[in-house]
Amino acid sequence: NASSYILLVSFSVLLGAFTKGTLPVAQTMVSEAVEGHGDYERSFGVSEFFGSIARMLAPISLGFMSDAFGVSWAFYLSAISALVAVLPALAFGYSRRRI
Repeated sequence: NASSYILLVSFSVLLGAFTKGTLPVAQTMVSEAVEGHGDYERSFGVSEFFGSIARMLAPISLGFMSDAFGVSWAFYLSAISALVAVLPALAFGYSRRRI
C-alpha cells in the first residue's frame, strides 16, 4: 500500500505541474482579448468565476457518468471536452499570426 500511495502522490504532482501551466496561457488570452478596453478586472473575474464553476461541476458530472456508463466513458468525455477547449485557442492563435 505504501508504494501505491507514493505512486499516487507522484502522478498527482506531475499532473498538477502540467495542468497548471495552462493558467498563464489562459490569462494571456483573456488580457489580449480585452486589450485597449481597460476592463481587465471584470474580464479576469468572469473568467475565474466560470472556471471555478467548471472545476466544481466536472468531478460531479463525470462521477455520475462513470457510475452510469463506466469509467472509460468519463475519460472519453474529458478528452473530447479538452479537444473542444483547445480548438478555439488554436483558431485564435492562427488568426492572430495572420494579421
